[in-house]
Amino acid sequence: MADTTLLQYLLNGDLIGFINAIYISLIGELFYGLIVLMVTVPIYIRTQSLGYVCIVWLLVGALLQVVLPVATFNIGWVFIVLGLAGILWKLFVASR
Repeated sequence: MADTTLLQYLLNGDLIGFINAIYISLIGELFYGLIVLMVTVPIYIRTQSLGYVCIVWLLVGALLQVVLPVATFNIGWVFIVLGLAGILWKLFVASR
């Protein structure tokens, strides 16, 4: 991102947009993945169940597909695939 875009966020008084733009310019769409992982890892630690985390990944992946721009669709697909793979693993492998 250009410095003018970051400056524009500050001039508009959008501090959250400014901080968001800094992280997105540094690490790209991985920023959204890190935010989701900061929510789902404590869920897994508390429940010790991969099922809950996979359901959250499916929901968040679908939400990211709808809310975020087309350039960030990849992270949404990653969470959808992780959610489906985790649910299939829990159904077929973990029950043995």
